[in-house]
Amino acid sequence: MLRDSITIQAPIERVWTVLATPANLPKWNSHAVSVSGGESMVQGGSQFWVRYRLGARETDCRAEVTRLVPMSRLEFTVTSDAMSSTASVTEAYELAASHGGVRVTQKIHLSRSGMPWWGMLLITVIQSIGRPTGKRFLEQLKELIETDAASPSVPSH
Repeated sequence: MLRDSITIQAPIERVWTVLATPANLPKWNSHAVSVSGGESMVQGGSQFWVRYRLGARETDCRAEVTRLVPMSRLEFTVTSDAMSSTASVTEAYELAASHGGVRVTQKIHLSRSGMPWWGMLLITVIQSIGRPTGKRFLEQLKELIETDAASPSVPSH
């Protein structure tokens, strides 16, 4: 499992709205090229489609919301025709009030991804001791929300 967290200085409603609206994903996840079917906030069981780019390869994926606790937890499972029929990746986001802002914790579960054990071990080691080459996804999310919240022309739902 990959795990990351960050504190965002914004109302929890604003953070939730950005996270729970799939169309926002490409704005803060540099691997997400496009989203369809996710123009409004998700509900339990909602489905949307994401095109991800990893290196030079793009893959269309289906995401289904598998757990939803408004203003607190969002979890969705991602599958693709490029994966085996039983393979999936689960992304979970937890929100909690923290020091006048919102603590966002991201957990990515790879155990059902079909990736070999040594690949998951390598990713875990790199995440633990490596240095990111660009902004982490949650840093991009923080920048998006805090910049939009400071801009008078962008409503902060």
